[in-house]
Amino acid sequence: MTLDEVLREIKVVNEELWHVARFREALPKLAREIDDLRKENEKLLEERNHARRDFIIHGCVRYGDHAARHEAAVAEYGHVAADSLFPLPADESPVEEGLILRPCVAWFANQMERKLREHDDRDGWRGKPVNWLMLRPREELAELQQAIGEHRHLECVVDESTDVANFAMMIADVLRHGGVR
Repeated sequence: MTLDEVLREIKVVNEELWHVARFREALPKLAREIDDLRKENEKLLEERNHARRDFIIHGCVRYGDHAARHEAAVAEYGHVAADSLFPLPADESPVEEGLILRPCVAWFANQMERKLREHDDRDGWRGKPVNWLMLRPREELAELQQAIGEHRHLECVVDESTDVANFAMMIADVLRHGGVR
């Protein structure tokens, strides 16, 4: 090898080392940018999923049609999530003939049913004394007030609101079926 060839090789190696050094300097910045992009992507995906869920909850033309919302939820999220979001109504509690539920009532009724199904492993409320049931909405209302006061996520506030409503429904149901006041 001639001296000129050796000098050219050294020059090439020096240029490569310079590029490696620049790359090493840029690497932490690139890693931060990648992390920021991942976080932004997660946020956008979460917003998209909330928008899709809102569409399924509020976007159906026939709000009284539980089956249509359930079918849309199955297509979007699968059967397990759809059953949780939009349980099909039980045969024993049909909507009054000709009555179309307001969108907010249909949505909230689904929230109530979802919460009740979460506790299907427990004994029912029909055997509970009304005096005991009367205490529960007050306790749940205190939890709801705390959730609102602490500016918790909307899902937490909806859950607490649902608990209050479910206990009020249980009181009415027990009395309707001849429970003692």
